[in-house]
Amino acid sequence: MDLVAPYYNTNMRVTMDNFYTSVPLLQNLGQKGVLDTGTVRSNRKFLPKDLLPKTASLTKHKYLVAQAGNLTYCILMDTKAVLVISKYHCPTQTGEERRRAGQPDQQQAVVPIALAGYQEKMKGVDLCDQMLGYCMPSHG
Repeated sequence: MDLVAPYYNTNMRVTMDNFYTSVPLLQNLGQKGVLDTGTVRSNRKFLPKDLLPKTASLTKHKYLVAQAGNLTYCILMDTKAVLVISKYHCPTQTGEERRRAGQPDQQQAVVPIALAGYQEKMKGVDLCDQMLGYCMPSHG
């Protein structure tokens, strides 16, 4: 919370990965005027039970969206389930993402706008993490 304290009551949009994202954090930041979105681990407390991968019966590239209070919950089944919580995305709005980007058979896929927004903001961070993984020496 201290990291975003300078942005209280500014409606600043923050994007987080699943290490930080939780329902209580999104609610607390929302009360302080900070809007955020992020992926969340499926074993976190306070998640709606019907959105958990074990109970949501989804096939590959299908998604489920729900809203509880002022939070939008999305689950997309890709190689594994991807869960996203958002404070500022509309639950009925969709976006597009490229599947197999850079491949000759790339396709556009319809996804919840919360997931499309998350991927747009985090793609550079994920790429950087991936590149660092290639360069880091092993500690063996």
